[in-house]
Amino acid sequence: MVEALAPHNVRAVSRRDGVDAFTGAGLQQSFAGADVVIDLFTRFTFSSRRARAIHQTEAENVSSAAQQAGVRHVVVLSIIGVDRNPHNYYAGKLQQEQVYEASGVPLTILRAAQFHEFAAQVLDRTSLGPVGLTFQARIQPVAVQEVGRRLAAIATGPPQGRAADLARPQPESLAEMMRRYAAADCSFPPPCRSRSSAACGPD
Repeated sequence: MVEALAPHNVRAVSRRDGVDAFTGAGLQQSFAGADVVIDLFTRFTFSSRRARAIHQTEAENVSSAAQQAGVRHVVVLSIIGVDRNPHNYYAGKLQQEQVYEASGVPLTILRAAQFHEFAAQVLDRTSLGPVGLTFQARIQPVAVQEVGRRLAAIATGPPQGRAADLARPQPESLAEMMRRYAAADCSFPPPCRSRSSAACGPD
């Protein structure tokens, strides 16, 4: 995304730079003089309660700092399906959206499908010793680079509220994607159980 914004003066900040959206540390200084803030905050947890608390605090901190700095546009990356499946980590992302929408900051929320790397991430988090769990869901994965380009395009335009969702046209089985990753990478156990989950494509 930074590459897509190359013609502009861009500063990427994270906790490695002493900027922490959850605690609020460094936000005021980072936003000084900024026209646009792109919020890519994420912190994964299976606990709905913890996810909501974390993302609410983060969104309150960022929106408050953006207002005080006179930022003209805040762009937030979210996930398709958070309102249809508001549980676990998705509950946090939905809470984040709602805090921003209530904050009054000039805002665009982009809901994107999960990245192609999502299957490997889920398998890594749900593997129990020699057993890997698969999830019966249909997703429409997109490339990280494609999401970055869309965020850059939104950031250089006016606030939209909710942008059009970003997903590939053809759905894929998350369980099959996880099995393919496991077969290609021997560090993962072979998936052999399934759970149900909601579909995560555009409405």
